[in-house]
Amino acid sequence: MMTPPITTPDKINLKLDQGRAMNEVVAMESPTQQTIYHHEAQNFLDKLQLFGATIQWGPEYQEILDTMQDRLDNPKLTPAATLMDHEVDGSLMSYGLSMANRYQNRAHENPKPFTGFEEHPDMDADELRQRLFGVMGKPDNYEKKIIVERTVKEGDFFG
Repeated sequence: MMTPPITTPDKINLKLDQGRAMNEVVAMESPTQQTIYHHEAQNFLDKLQLFGATIQWGPEYQEILDTMQDRLDNPKLTPAATLMDHEVDGSLMSYGLSMANRYQNRAHENPKPFTGFEEHPDMDADELRQRLFGVMGKPDNYEKKIIVERTVKEGDFFG
């Protein structure tokens, strides 16, 4: 939004090819070492910072940008580097299984588990979103919950 648009398909394809090539290089770098594209990444973060200041974004967006800056300055904070701590014999299999078990146990603790896939195994993304979040990305009981919370908070209920 703050840079001139790329207008021709050739220029768009060139930028995409450059991005893919850079991605391949970064993917092969050590996750704990500074990227050879540090300067480019810093320029990008600086532009995002300027954009954020221009639109007066909130602190939650600034926090995300600060996290990205921390990762650029200290690559050991990146997700890839933190995963290396869980590597055993060149594999993340045991860590992946441990996390899957943790998530599965939490799912079983849910008092109202989602059973949509059992009822509709071929559900598309829009149907899943609707079943999980209802209209406008809100759960079906969103309005009821707000009314109950407001009623309890204001003491406007019959006991």
